[in-house]
Amino acid sequence: MDCPSDLKGGIDDALGFDPERSAAAKELARWAGKRPALTRVNAAGLEESLTEAAAMMSSAEWGDAKPRHFVALWAMCHERVYKASAVGELAGLGWRAAVKAAAVMLRDEFEGEAQRMAEYVRWCWLREEGKERWCKERGYARRARVTWRHQFGSAMLADWRVEMARKGKR
Repeated sequence: MDCPSDLKGGIDDALGFDPERSAAAKELARWAGKRPALTRVNAAGLEESLTEAAAMMSSAEWGDAKPRHFVALWAMCHERVYKASAVGELAGLGWRAAVKAAAVMLRDEFEGEAQRMAEYVRWCWLREEGKERWCKERGYARRARVTWRHQFGSAMLADWRVEMARKGKR
């Protein structure tokens, strides 16, 4: 089951990495307005983080992003790709645990370079969108999805490193 890694459009546009495309920017603004409902989440700062991450998506400027912005980005991408909110996973201590995992990854794996971590998150969701499309076209039901534990864990990061090594990037 091979999935193309160089997808055009889709989540790439949603993440705002091509700010010159005004149609994508308009679609992003519309989509960002439909943030996940915060009904069951007891997470201080989540709503603010969602708003700020949406602005970073629009501008493609992630240099000032904090770990909480990457957790918010994960939640927005999850909703976009799977058509289901993942905010419930952030209830209770979930928010703090996810932010801590993102902080450790940003510090230890990306040496504090938020723009590089944004590239990693982009790669993950482009790949996931391709897998979802591939399975849907062939009538396969997918069981696995990208949780925050996967997003900010070591297995997916290892896959990304392999892909970057194949492309000759750091």
